[in-house]
Amino acid sequence: MNPRFFSLALPVFLLLTALLACSGKSGDDEDIEPIEFDVQITVENRNWQNIVVFALRGGNRVRLGMVTSMSTQIFTIKSEMTRSTEFQLMADPVGALEVYHSDPVRIEPGDQIHWTLASNLVHSGIFVY
Repeated sequence: MNPRFFSLALPVFLLLTALLACSGKSGDDEDIEPIEFDVQITVENRNWQNIVVFALRGGNRVRLGMVTSMSTQIFTIKSEMTRSTEFQLMADPVGALEVYHSDPVRIEPGDQIHWTLASNLVHSGIFVY
């Protein structure tokens, strides 16, 4: 065989071998689980109605509890709801036909949420800190 063939074939062979070695997926990536953390939510109800609070994510609705009129309640959202990048809160006034949804909320481990429900729910505010 031609010596020039070997001088060209060897670098090509080494390059292909290196590319194939680097292209495979490591089995370690599959073992990594998403970070799970619970989030504490303080709901301050300044509305004259008692309100049932829900957490919404991807079509799932989880009831957190009720906040009576002119009171504050603390709830915990379990890690199943925090795996997503966003979720919403929903206020359902007892005896009313309409519900109110918060803006989408993004959280990280250690964050807390304070949701103030105003007498007119569209003026409610949600804060993540």
